[in-house]
Amino acid sequence: MTLTVKAITPRRGTDHGEVRWDVEVTNQRGQPIARYDLLVLTPKHPAAVHRCHARPLERQTHVDHDRDQAADH
Repeated sequence: MTLTVKAITPRRGTDHGEVRWDVEVTNQRGQPIARYDLLVLTPKHPAAVHRCHARPLERQTHVDHDRDQAADH
């Protein structure tokens, strides 16, 4: 699975903001089998992360979708 941040939108007057992700799921051969957008409400400040028991994501990578699709054709 590859997650790429598409947009970060702070929400005024709250402790949270929105993060929009581009998600790609691949099979064992690295071929995409699912793609979707994911919208997550997340705390704006590190102290708020502890209060909501969220864990930071580990290493994230970005895949060049256009390059991979061109190689398949």
